[in-house]
Amino acid sequence: HKLKIKKMAVEINIIENGPILVKGETTVTKGGEKVIVGENYALCRCGESKNQPMCDGTHKSCNFKG
Repeated sequence: HKLKIKKMAVEINIIENGPILVKGETTVTKGGEKVIVGENYALCRCGESKNQPMCDGTHKSCNFKG
C-alpha cells in the first residue's frame, strides 16, 4: 500500500496592531536551532513578548501600532 501525503499550504496573516498568525505545518529556527514546530501559532511583532518569538498578548498593553 502506498501512503499519500498531502502538503497543506502555509497561510500567514499579519494582524493590524497585533501578531503574525501562522497556519500550516512549519518550522521556525533561531540560530539554526528549531524553536517552533507546529501548525497554528502567533509570532510577536511588538518585541515586548516575554515568550519570544511567540506572542503573549503584550502588544495590547504596550499600545503596539503596526
